[in-house]
Amino acid sequence: MPNTIPISVVIPAYNSQDCLRASIQSVQEQTYPVREIIVVDDGSKDATASVAFECGAKVIRQPNGGPAAARNNGIRHAKSPWIALLDADDSWLPNKLERQVLGITDDVSFLHTYCVIDETGPTTEDVVTFETLWKRNTLGTSTILMRKSAWEDVGGFEEDRGIMGVEDYNLWLRLVHKGHKVHTIRERLVHYTPADGNLSGQLERMMRSELNNVEKIDKACGLTPDQKRRKLVQIYEEWGRAMFHARDMKKARRCYGEILSIQPRVHALVRWMATYMPVSLLNLRRTAVHA
Repeated sequence: MPNTIPISVVIPAYNSQDCLRASIQSVQEQTYPVREIIVVDDGSKDATASVAFECGAKVIRQPNGGPAAARNNGIRHAKSPWIALLDADDSWLPNKLERQVLGITDDVSFLHTYCVIDETGPTTEDVVTFETLWKRNTLGTSTILMRKSAWEDVGGFEEDRGIMGVEDYNLWLRLVHKGHKVHTIRERLVHYTPADGNLSGQLERMMRSELNNVEKIDKACGLTPDQKRRKLVQIYEEWGRAMFHARDMKKARRCYGEILSIQPRVHALVRWMATYMPVSLLNLRRTAVHA
């Protein structure tokens, strides 16, 4: 297969010495060769830069600025019109880029695939619109192949640390809102490593990022009151359930209280009341269910 579309791979990395080698190797083993591999060392305190250099990647060092700033820095230095994104703890199947390149047409700005770990099955709509993407983000960062010109058109990733963890979702929404077309390769071609989000403090930080992102997107894209209300309820419902499962009743109660203030519903009221139950009693029920 002729290599007619130059691709630069951008990998942001922070203290990633233990996983980066496998990530870079998955790029080097692609059946569709890339023009360059750019690793942006985001202020690591370990041997991340040395590992990247040993593997033959171009290394850019910067003070710690977060993954969005690292991706933007790498993309600015990229020499190719197409950018493939890959996180340092993820990896690709060998034919990932080959399958994506076949889906490129003149009207497509970015493409994504499914992840191997996705046990729920493909959920992306046949046509990705702002509304379908607003309902749920089904685009994984390490699956994305996009035009550099599209990234430039919307000003790149939002670098505000207040939305860290959803800065990718923020970009996809702004791209689609501005008319950039997404193409879905319905194959599982990426090994994705889920972030550790079991501790209630981590859950709360992620929830705060999602809430901040709603405000960012409202300002950038002009949400309708209904769109904003539905998303806020969705976020509080998701994280209220997670906090409840983690038995952080105070935070779960706050989430369900927010739902009741935005859009009262019986389910939220029942959950809110349940947060006052003794945790020992709730754990007995959990034990009985799994017995």
